[in-house]
Amino acid sequence: MLGRCLSSLDHPLARTAIVVTQPDPIREEDLSEIGYLSSSGRYPHIVAFESEEINISKWWNTGLDYIKEHAQHRHEVLVLSSDIVGCSYSVAMLGAFLRRDNLAMVGPNLWGNIEQKFGKDSARGTHTRVAGCCWMVKGELGLRCDESFRWWYSDDDIEMQARQLGGTGILPYTLMVGGPDSYMSEEKAKWAVEDRQRFITKWGIAPW
Repeated sequence: MLGRCLSSLDHPLARTAIVVTQPDPIREEDLSEIGYLSSSGRYPHIVAFESEEINISKWWNTGLDYIKEHAQHRHEVLVLSSDIVGCSYSVAMLGAFLRRDNLAMVGPNLWGNIEQKFGKDSARGTHTRVAGCCWMVKGELGLRCDESFRWWYSDDDIEMQARQLGGTGILPYTLMVGGPDSYMSEEKAKWAVEDRQRFITKWGIAPW
């Protein structure tokens, strides 16, 4: 899936960071086998999350922190799951939308062929938000995930943060498509109940 994702976006490997998790991280040899390791072996950047803890907020923050260390002040960061499939202009279009409309976060509209924008007081729903599998932020804003959200609703929380900082938006689904939802283990199902309430307590509304 990762190889398909990288191939579809055709983004420079030197500007690509892959956060790998334990206990079975993606290795340079794996990237070489699928043809996505530079001849020098330097790119893409492999960023290791060293703990075996399952916490998607910490995984995303690991990547965001790494990019912040290596980027200039004004930059865009696209965070996406490995099952996303886009096209050669997907990243550029999201970046142009982000800057043109002076938004804090944007993503593809995975549910319809229309453009929408959301402010701090906009209604929330499954189809009126930026999807967690693919979102782009202004790097200079310093947005970070709330690590108390372990799996579900971390994406909704950072999208709510972005709504306060300038708004969010989605572009038509023709830009990118996502894969199926991840498996809901018994532990994650328990977290989902707890973290949904955590979101409501924090923001005063349901995530969707």
